Amino acid sequence: MDPGAGNMLVSLFPGIFVGLISIYILAETGGYGQVPGLMGIGMSLCFLVGELDTNGLVTTQMLSGLTIGQVQVWIMVISALLGGTLYAYKK
Repeated sequence: MDPGAGNMLVSLFPGIFVGLISIYILAETGGYGQVPGLMGIGMSLCFLVGELDTNGLVTTQMLSGLTIGQVQVWIMVISALLGGTLYAYKK
């Protein structure tokens, strides 16, 4: 494996780890556990977008004119809305 690719995978591992734990929380818990599960998935996506931008794998054309910070805010807003919707639907 190329050392650069290995370094990138190591830098992305925390976001992937948080995402996997969040998916487990989302799948195994009901009720109040669904909102934190989706918020955790949103946080891991925010981390991954930030790291991919640092590594140069995200370009401005991919973001439709938004900055990385704006994309991260929208990810968290959508995650919160989806978590609330799932909680309200299951209740």
